Amino acid sequence: MADVPAMTLNNGVEMPQIGFGVFRVPGDETAPAVLSAIEAGYRGIDTASLYGNETAVGTAVARCGLPREQLFITTKLWNDDQGYESTFGAFDASLRRLGLDYVDLYLIHWPVPAKSAYLETWKAFEEIYASGRARAIGVSNFQPWHLQPLLDRHRIVPAVNQVELHPRFQQEQVRAFDRAHGIVTEAWSPLAQGDILADPVITALSRRYGKTPAQMSCAGTSNWATSSFRSRSHRRGSKRTSTSSTSRSAPTTWPRSARSTAARGPALTPTAVRGRLASRVLMVAGCLRARLSAGEGSAEVGRQFSGNERSALRRQPRLRRERQGVSGPVRPRSAGTGRVFPCR
Repeated sequence: MADVPAMTLNNGVEMPQIGFGVFRVPGDETAPAVLSAIEAGYRGIDTASLYGNETAVGTAVARCGLPREQLFITTKLWNDDQGYESTFGAFDASLRRLGLDYVDLYLIHWPVPAKSAYLETWKAFEEIYASGRARAIGVSNFQPWHLQPLLDRHRIVPAVNQVELHPRFQQEQVRAFDRAHGIVTEAWSPLAQGDILADPVITALSRRYGKTPAQMSCAGTSNWATSSFRSRSHRRGSKRTSTSSTSRSAPTTWPRSARSTAARGPALTPTAVRGRLASRVLMVAGCLRARLSAGEGSAEVGRQFSGNERSALRRQPRLRRERQGVSGPVRPRSAGTGRVFPCR
């Protein structure tokens, strides 16, 4: 893989535009997968306390042979640990599991408005950032109506907002809000859990422009979101979106469009992790090249899918729950097993 380009966050920290995530990779399979990703050229690694594999990520970081400053490590605070005092304990626990003195990016995993704790949690995040133990702080799965109170009451603007983003779910209002406030929009699931690869529009455009469906999807997302992407070992990829404006103009009323989810399949076996890793690396590298070369085709992806968000949202159980006043992520069950999987 060619050298990974970097982007600059609103505090001057540089973040790789391509990263490798370990959501739902079992702990004993995580270290080999991360080591293979680093060997392939990845420098950004995304984990979370919820994933249960921070220790394995730390093991891979220690064994990879690269200086710590060449890697960009992201982890996240889970919902149960939100609150001013509890955030410090959870962050210390993440650092211990990772075996690190600092992380490069620390995110609030979900806003969980029903808990009414993310504002005081952000106060703790600001103190962690001031201590130097997190080079940048941000949020995940936040909508404008979650972000505006945070901006009104606190001094530090989040550096990143990590949300689901793909041609069928373009999150235009989220991206517009983030852009207006100098927040980088980082996308996960740009291939819609792989569903987008068989979409007739995407497949037709891929044939027309000589690209793979994955390339067309990622290039299209990049065109209207100024994005790069994050690869996830089981997700087939994910994206980062860059923004440049740092104005603090307040938004108008924001309708409740947004979060989405899909039931997750069973965890990957070690053989599947190793077998798919190389193909993911090649696909992601190809998507980055397509982002630069697809041109008219990438713009057409955005045009073709513009306005489809409403129908896509009707299929999102988490959004329906939120509109019904139930907050927090849905935990879908794996068919036939009764096992409950946490949502991304």
